[in-house]
Amino acid sequence: GGPVRAVIQAVGIPNVLTKSIGSHNPHNVVKATINALEQLRDGLARRRRLGDRRSSALSFNNLGIVLLETGEFGQAIDAFEQALTIRREIGDLPGVVATLNNLGTVFQDRGDYTRALPLFEEALEGARQVGDQNPISLVLVNVGGVSRCRHCGGRDAAGLLPHTVLL
Repeated sequence: GGPVRAVIQAVGIPNVLTKSIGSHNPHNVVKATINALEQLRDGLARRRRLGDRRSSALSFNNLGIVLLETGEFGQAIDAFEQALTIRREIGDLPGVVATLNNLGTVFQDRGDYTRALPLFEEALEGARQVGDQNPISLVLVNVGGVSRCRHCGGRDAAGLLPHTVLL
């Protein structure tokens, strides 16, 4: 709880909610948190040095998920955009679909439906190209969430649903 929050906030992520599982000794919890952050940074640095762009994109995407969950929307957007750029450059269509969906979720969570919907639409088109029903279903759930919005910039999010249910 508290010791983890202090470490996370010290590295620039404010307003984080934490849960400590296992040890309740504050010294051990702080040490484990610092160790985990160092490993994440080291892993990304190694991937970059090795030129492992696919893994770097995955790391940025995972970082974006963590930042989204902690309410750091601006930083989450930055991380997802970095992942998306790499995934597009290397032709990782399933990764592009996942990242577009995650990026759309950031805007949806912020109530910015006019920015969320085009991202979900692009993710849905990519998921159809991939041909995997799981990402299609996931994107449709998010489109359904946007369709609950009464004002989606004049666009009808629910209009996407009849076309996709047939898949």
